[in-house]
Amino acid sequence: MCRARTRHRGGPRPECGGWLYAWCVTHIQQDFYDDPAIYDVLHSPDTAEEVAGLVSTYRRFSRGPMKRMGRMPRWLEPASGSGRYCIEAAGHEIRSVGVDLSEAMTAYARERARAMGVARRCAFVAEDIQEMRGAEGRGPFDFAFCPINSIRHLPSDAAMVRHLVRVRELLAPDAVYAVGISLSKPEWEMPSEDVWEASRDGVHVKQVVQYVPPVDGSRVEKVFSVMHVNADGRSRTIESAYDLRTYTLGQWHAITKRAGMEIVATVNEEGEDLDVRELGYQVSVLAEAPRH
Repeated sequence: MCRARTRHRGGPRPECGGWLYAWCVTHIQQDFYDDPAIYDVLHSPDTAEEVAGLVSTYRRFSRGPMKRMGRMPRWLEPASGSGRYCIEAAGHEIRSVGVDLSEAMTAYARERARAMGVARRCAFVAEDIQEMRGAEGRGPFDFAFCPINSIRHLPSDAAMVRHLVRVRELLAPDAVYAVGISLSKPEWEMPSEDVWEASRDGVHVKQVVQYVPPVDGSRVEKVFSVMHVNADGRSRTIESAYDLRTYTLGQWHAITKRAGMEIVATVNEEGEDLDVRELGYQVSVLAEAPRH
């Protein structure tokens, strides 16, 4: 997806004392997404900046009722993973609900929210993001967000439509949904690689990710991950693979229209305007389409 770059993350950032290390050594899995603490160490370093960008996007585009009344806004995060965005958002006086299919991720997010003292502002539900029944009664939501291509784990156009319709139903009038997505042009795609590296509380993680473009018009990008984890001098390797569904600009516009939504803006991760692009990572700001 034109991500042929190498990005290193690093630097110790003490947090929660020995709690993180205890989780790492007692919750050992072979699929890295089933190992929430490792996932969280790898992805955490830029969280504050990413949430600041989401706050900027929310302030620019959402006109939800909580914002109008000056009350604490309610955010919804489908595919919330380790809960890092919701937990960080709590520091911005935001209540949030994170929904993720993984029971392990949800349990970790709840425990970490308690450890960080923000559990009253964060709720986490283990559920398919095409349903999100557990979010009912906690909204309506002033803002929803799904960054870093998480939405592309949905396996089909039909699944994407169901998800977008469900988000639209959970949003307050005049609220928006910010979706971080890499769009593709099949004729331009080529294999690429990312390298991610981070450390926290005595745990060091390095991940090498290889992306293999779709073949024969399949719209399935193959992703292969090799992760090296070192904690207290002990090392292990976690290998995993997964698929991401691809979207051209035209396909993405069509799918949002089918779901009764429209793209009202395209921004970068800081919430600043971008020209509409056919290729590469961007944040689509979606709103309910006018009814005729």
